[in-house]
Amino acid sequence: MIAAQSDVENQDLFLDSAALNLHDFYTGLERIFSQIAKVVDNSMPSGQSWHRDLLNQMGKNFSRLRPRVLSAATIQAIECRVTTRENSMTQVADIIVVSYGD
Repeated sequence: MIAAQSDVENQDLFLDSAALNLHDFYTGLERIFSQIAKVVDNSMPSGQSWHRDLLNQMGKNFSRLRPRVLSAATIQAIECRVTTRENSMTQVADIIVVSYGD
């Protein structure tokens, strides 16, 4: 990974790889959140904004079934970076580029 960071020719490959890994990680988390919503909460959001609704649902206590899964700060951080499926990869890549530049 360090070699890819220092080699200008491999920088695009490094950024693509990092963005895909972050996307896959978030997709895995979203699957877990979906299972919690379906099995524990018995309430899976639907419609165009289901991703955001699912995040918000994970930030709520569901009576005595479960405590909140995500803090308000975590939800806000995720929403700031991933607003729709269509531009999530671009935003994740932008975050990496900004972080990589520091």
